[in-house]
Amino acid sequence: MRPRTVALGSVSAAKLEAVRAAVREAFGPEVEVTGVEVPSGVPEQPLGDGETLAGAEGRARAALAAVPSADLAVGLEGGVQILPHGAYNATWCVVLARDGRASRARGTLLPLPPDAVPRLEAGEPLDRIIDGWAAAGQGKGLGGATGFLTRGLVTRRDSLRHTVLHALAPFLRPELYGPARG
Repeated sequence: MRPRTVALGSVSAAKLEAVRAAVREAFGPEVEVTGVEVPSGVPEQPLGDGETLAGAEGRARAALAAVPSADLAVGLEGGVQILPHGAYNATWCVVLARDGRASRARGTLLPLPPDAVPRLEAGEPLDRIIDGWAAAGQGKGLGGATGFLTRGLVTRRDSLRHTVLHALAPFLRPELYGPARG
């Protein structure tokens, strides 16, 4: 399958750039990516894999419905995992095909500073915490948590791009993944 149009369940510049780069690397430069503003169906700051994956699924399903010409739809949702040894930022990607095939991949876990944990547990979104650190002179906002915490060594776009490429694996090697599955 070589998609002609891909719908992204977001209008975020970083997400659009990441998805465009990934699908064009995977399927060719002629693939058109359309971003649409859709609800995730989860809280502003998803906590745990369950909420984060549900947000990515919701975005992908809504994008597929919103763009009837799309062959594929992509949903990306960032969330926070609070584990016994600390908190982590992670993104889930869901890719849905019009023919019913689906794939899911989770990005890497970025360790968050210990100061973030009680604030996250109290419901404060990670992007506001990062903005606060940046405003307090602890650095400039360099593309979300990833860019800020790595001092720009890893960009948000690149991190998202890798997650999308991982989720595209079943579409790149369909002979290994078997028939359509939702």
